[in-house]
Amino acid sequence: MIDKIIYLLEELKVNYNKDLLEKTLTCINEEITVNDLLEEKVKIREAINGQQEEFYNALAFEFVQDLNEFPEMYFMVWEPMLYFFNEYTNDVFFKTALEFAHDSNATSYLNGLLQLEKGNFRIALGYFNSIDHLVACYFTAICYLEEENYHNSIKQNEQLLKYLGSFTIPGNGINLLNYPGILTLQWNIHNDIGYAYNRINDLENALNCYKRSLDIFDLESNYEINHIHLIDDKVDEFTLFANNYLFSLEKTRDLQKCLNVLDFIISKYPLEFYYRKKRKNLQLQISTKSESEYVFNQIFKPKKPFNIVSFQSTKLISKEKNLEDMIVEQIKFGFKVFNKSLEIYQDENIFGRQYVIPEINGRLDLLLIDKENDQLYIIELKRNECGIEVVEQIEKYIEALSIHLNKKIKGIICLHKTNNELTELVKTNNSIELFTYNFEFTKED
Repeated sequence: MIDKIIYLLEELKVNYNKDLLEKTLTCINEEITVNDLLEEKVKIREAINGQQEEFYNALAFEFVQDLNEFPEMYFMVWEPMLYFFNEYTNDVFFKTALEFAHDSNATSYLNGLLQLEKGNFRIALGYFNSIDHLVACYFTAICYLEEENYHNSIKQNEQLLKYLGSFTIPGNGINLLNYPGILTLQWNIHNDIGYAYNRINDLENALNCYKRSLDIFDLESNYEINHIHLIDDKVDEFTLFANNYLFSLEKTRDLQKCLNVLDFIISKYPLEFYYRKKRKNLQLQISTKSESEYVFNQIFKPKKPFNIVSFQSTKLISKEKNLEDMIVEQIKFGFKVFNKSLEIYQDENIFGRQYVIPEINGRLDLLLIDKENDQLYIIELKRNECGIEVVEQIEKYIEALSIHLNKKIKGIICLHKTNNELTELVKTNNSIELFTYNFEFTKED
């Protein structure tokens, strides 16, 4: 069957006519699979590029229909198809698709994908957040991951996994998880969640995610699929996965499994000195118990909290994120913040740190909940000072998120230095509190 589609594509390129176009599209839609295409990557890529504009128009029209009516098809058909497009074909295809989309969900998907490709993750997140379909969670998760917002990336991916597990194909009742493209999607999701858990030091969960991904594609299959996909001149997608998997194994002290994985990697990359050296060091750790216990204790030594209450006047924090990190650290170790017993709010969809409110595409700094009375607070942080516009900003966030969560929400503005106009305006709003932060370094005599 792969020979047939290659023949049709090559013939269509030189002898274009509508009948041949219909035969080619029918073959693509009904007779071949993603795996068929991947068997002859070089020939398919050569045949599918350089076609007449009408061919890409027909594909783009179907692409838009699928994004609007059955966006799961993106993973089952279109993502592998786009892999074969060169830069020129991709540009023509997306331009045509946007013309067909007419401000539908497909428009948001297309613009989001284009912004992802450019590395504009905040802009892309805005487009994907405007889509009322859980498939979009995959792309919002990527945006959060790229912005190092790991908790919300995990939440978005977990939503999608739950959805995929319960969804069946309309008309035939077959579970979506049985399709090859969706298997690849699940593999990617588990790896992305594992990566995120690694970055927040939740190593047991990270390892469980990597194990679930290996239930879908074992190490050998993983290598066959991904070692040819280069991230840069030195790293391919398989070694990226392997390095993250090794990190989880090593940090959770599953050293024997770590050795087994290293043996596999060395068999595929025998000239890579890094892995041979790592294996030698690991064997030494296993054989020298006291050394391994010392390493373990160093890795898991608890951090000491600092006390924000003790910070006094005059010194500025360099940026909002530093202030945010300090507040989160205080919460983590049980200190009161803003004179309240707060913790980061989370449910199955939201982790209350740098969360983007879908309805307004507004990014809050923190969403905290008072453990004593279940009151929610949106926290807006300013490292220096600001004008009264911050009140309008936080009011907008409160209104949108209150509707989104169907909960009563209040606001807290925290900055280094206030002014009379801002102070007086906040006094007129019972739902907003104003706090200033200060700290200094004092030399002891």
